[in-house]
Order: sequence, then C-alpha cells, then structure tokens
Amino acid sequence: MRDDTLILFGRSPFINEIRDKIPLLIEKYHTMGVNYFCDTFPDVEYVIFYDDILPKVKNSTIITNEKNLEGESAALINEHTHETYYVKKDYWSYSTDKRILHFCVHTPSMGLNWAYQKGFKRVILAGIDLIPDTKHFDSEKKIFPNQSIEEARKNLEEIAPQYLEIYQLNPDSYLKLPKITIEELLNG
Repeated sequence: MRDDTLILFGRSPFINEIRDKIPLLIEKYHTMGVNYFCDTFPDVEYVIFYDDILPKVKNSTIITNEKNLEGESAALINEHTHETYYVKKDYWSYSTDKRILHFCVHTPSMGLNWAYQKGFKRVILAGIDLIPDTKHFDSEKKIFPNQSIEEARKNLEEIAPQYLEIYQLNPDSYLKLPKITIEELLNG
C-alpha cells in the first residue's frame, strides 16, 4: 500500500465503469468514499460526509462535520471510529488547523483538505468528474447545479493542486487535471 496516496471515490456514473476493479483498489490503497459511496462499497478505509446523512458504514473511519454529532447521524457516528471537524466555507485555501476543514461547494473538497492535513502527497479522484447534468452512479438524483459545478471545478483545478498532487481517473472527465489509469494504479 502506498502510504502517501489516497483514492477519493465519488458517485459519478464513472464508478459503474470501474466497479469490478474497486475492491482491488481498496485493498491496495488508502481509500475514502464520499457520502453514500460506502452503501455500495462498504470496505473503504474512510467515509466523509458534510450533511446529516446516514450512509451504511461497515468498518470505515467516519470523517464529518462536528454539527452532525447533534443530528440524526450522531448514533451512527458514535458507533464507529470517527473524526469530527468544524467545517468552514472557504473556496480559496486549505485549513492547516487540525480542528478545521475547509469546504467548497461539495464534500470532496473537505476530503482533500483532510488528506492534506494527514500528510498524503497525492490524491486520485475516482468518480469525481463534475460533468454537468449527470446523475449519481447509484441513484437518479442529479449531482448538483451547473453553477456549483463551475465553482467546484475551479477549486479542484486551481486550489487543490497547490497542496496535493491531484490526478483524475476518468479519462472522459473535463477536469483539467493529470490523468491516471486503473492499470497504472493496479501495477503500482
């Protein structure tokens, strides 16, 4: 396992294209699933969510907003290993304060700030594509509005690379980030 690399799994339709390889990636790398990703792939090492949601968590460490300790998710969080943070909306930087994570439009931004604080050097985005008008791989719900996508895109393309090496796994993603293939990841 590469200790300095994290695969950050989102919920874009691209996940269905790599579905059979995900268990191999989970075995080989540190992994984090965003929101309900772990309902389908419960063996990720970490699960991150911002809102008061209830993903099915198996043995993952939960990373979340401290406000969730008072909401519906509190019982789930307290049943698992967890880390809670004060989450601050900040589109233009990452927090270095170990109690705070910055948030820009979508939960993956928190995951990237967390990875930076934990000492990861590179993050592979898998299923975080920001393609307009797409639905989650596991539901009919659209990912989020186009205006928000542009703000999230700017954060991923301009801010995140100041702190981490960011790679995109989806070869069809419009994100202007270096691409990496499944084969490259599986072969080390």
